[in-house]
Amino acid sequence: MQAKELKMGMHVEYRHEVVEVIDVDQIKNRITIENPLDHARETIDCSDLEDQPQLHIGCESYY
Repeated sequence: MQAKELKMGMHVEYRHEVVEVIDVDQIKNRITIENPLDHARETIDCSDLEDQPQLHIGCESYY
């Protein structure tokens, strides 16, 4: 994925967990994510994410 496709507050899948995007750096193509279970934050490269069209904003589960 690319940083330009992401917005703060979105939920994405990372390492088989749903995490929230809390910061987007389009220049470096990196985002900062937060795990809602333990509030751990991590800055990752957007190329580490895969598009997950079944994951809906505001919903932390799959249909």
